[in-house]
Amino acid sequence: MILKQKYNVKNINYYNDINCKNCLTYKLCIFFKYKKFITIFKQKKIIHKGEVLFKKKERMYFLYTIQSGTIKTYNFSKQGNEQITRFYFKSDLIGLDSIYNSVYSNFSKALETSTLCKVSISKLNNLFIKIPSLGQKIINLMSKEIKINSYFISLLSRKKAEIKLATFIYDLSKKFKIIGYSHENFFLSMTRSDIGNYLGITVETVSRILSKFKKSNILMINGKNIIINNYLKLINFIN
Repeated sequence: MILKQKYNVKNINYYNDINCKNCLTYKLCIFFKYKKFITIFKQKKIIHKGEVLFKKKERMYFLYTIQSGTIKTYNFSKQGNEQITRFYFKSDLIGLDSIYNSVYSNFSKALETSTLCKVSISKLNNLFIKIPSLGQKIINLMSKEIKINSYFISLLSRKKAEIKLATFIYDLSKKFKIIGYSHENFFLSMTRSDIGNYLGITVETVSRILSKFKKSNILMINGKNIIINNYLKLINFIN
């Protein structure tokens, strides 16, 4: 039951008290087993496309878990160019890479209307004392973040743009399957420019490769909608 609700006109944000059983990611959330300690959740937060969730070097008070939507994190080069560091989807936990110094290490922005849970860092720290196993889960997630970052660096080091894009699409497919979406027919919330930025290739190259995959009957493409027709051919590009 929602206990209270308010609309913030200035920030275009909605806030609701959390009801985990109605959460879209209830069974995927690492905290759901500890629902009697649910006070670590401050509020549900809804942000719309283009809104900033947090900025680099802001004081960190919350982690965020995504109930729905897509968030990107990014930094800026010395020349002022945006460099996307990660895309986050349903069930992902945002902010793990910022815990060590209590300030956010990058910027974050919604790519579509997104619903998030705000997890209080101070209350979470107290909860670690009561439930050591929860602390271990967080450590495991942080280890996973390191692995993902290492994998991303490895991906960028590959010379062929086709390999980068094929891997990106294949990884998205696996992610969507895990969170309960179709892994063969899905919508890309990010632009081709964002994809190119993330992979270190131009938007023209992204478009050219997608057209190549379409002509090879690997993919069907309708705007941002992707249908994978042939997994084997897609994997062959990766290998």
